[in-house]
Amino acid sequence: MITRVLLALVLGLVAVLAIELTTQVLATRSQKAWAWLSAEPPLRSDPQLGYRPNPLYWEHDSNGFRNALVPTQLDVVVLGDSQTYGVNVTRDEAWPQQLAQLGYVRTYNMGVPGYGPVHSLSLLQEAIALRPGLIIEAFYSGNDLHDSYAAVYRRKPLLDRRKPQGAKILEQKFLTTRSKIGRLLEGVKHQYLDLGSSDSSKRPRDFNWQAIRLASRWHGSDYQLVELGDVRTVLRPAYRLRAMDLDDPRIVEGLRISLETMQCIQQRAQAAQVAYAVLLIPAKELVYADMVPAEARSPVYAKLLRHSEELSQLMKAFLEQRDIQVIDALPVLKASVERQEPPYFMRRDGHPNATGHRLIAELVYSAIKRPGEGHAGEPLAHR
Repeated sequence: MITRVLLALVLGLVAVLAIELTTQVLATRSQKAWAWLSAEPPLRSDPQLGYRPNPLYWEHDSNGFRNALVPTQLDVVVLGDSQTYGVNVTRDEAWPQQLAQLGYVRTYNMGVPGYGPVHSLSLLQEAIALRPGLIIEAFYSGNDLHDSYAAVYRRKPLLDRRKPQGAKILEQKFLTTRSKIGRLLEGVKHQYLDLGSSDSSKRPRDFNWQAIRLASRWHGSDYQLVELGDVRTVLRPAYRLRAMDLDDPRIVEGLRISLETMQCIQQRAQAAQVAYAVLLIPAKELVYADMVPAEARSPVYAKLLRHSEELSQLMKAFLEQRDIQVIDALPVLKASVERQEPPYFMRRDGHPNATGHRLIAELVYSAIKRPGEGHAGEPLAHR
């Protein structure tokens, strides 16, 4: 009996070692396998920023950002978060890369998941060192106010501000493992089991709508389903409101920090003779709002829409008064929904799909070619 148990243990150990060896070999033969199995995470610890992109990650350049290479000359540098980095789309489908493909606009993507305007200020000198003609701050209304607050009031603030009594910030944790088998199991989970996966190293697929509807019922009133022709998706108004609630003093403080930081970026960019613009990327819940009749909206969703409209007005007024060009992506994304061309995935995930990124790229291309007009003009001059 003991002999059989020992034999089973030995055979099991041999099988595990064989699988580990096979996955190690696969990781050296295929980029896609490397993305699934490699121990190199897309982000790594940073003493100043908390974390920053990893230059050893397969989709990143030598600076760590999500580009094929670091250019010697360029026109536009884009700062932003996961909406700009391109979570859930390929690198070439992210809107900064699509912007570069639209015309002679050499673009460099410095978007990093979880970053906000305060992080952009910390990265500004790196951006200016690339000598662009224009720096674009891609502000995502869905969580950048919270991110700005967290960046200032966390344990090691990026900016020097007084911490209010009782303020608590939940900081994101990043978990990695060095085992290829562990990475394989994690990849399978994200690809096939988690409807909310946002792992940027893999291109997710939209699952069967009936399965998505069933999964959404588990969350009750926290989710709002949209079903109109080919437009089908899951909205999360309660989750989104937590980062956009202007009744929350932390969010109001995040707005103040964001706006003052943008003004500071503009001043420093101007001193370096670099133009500056702000792209407003809306939350998914705002893009699909017209697809949900007023009587079908939950009280939380209705509040989210009111606060988002107020936020938009406040931001535009502040930026325009300071001659900062504002590019609002909400109208083109809403028009896409009306044309039955969904710019987001069916799942609850709030990141744009390839169509959404293309629409943002086309909008930015039009705006920066001839500011204030709706069509392209002469190429942006390199400064």
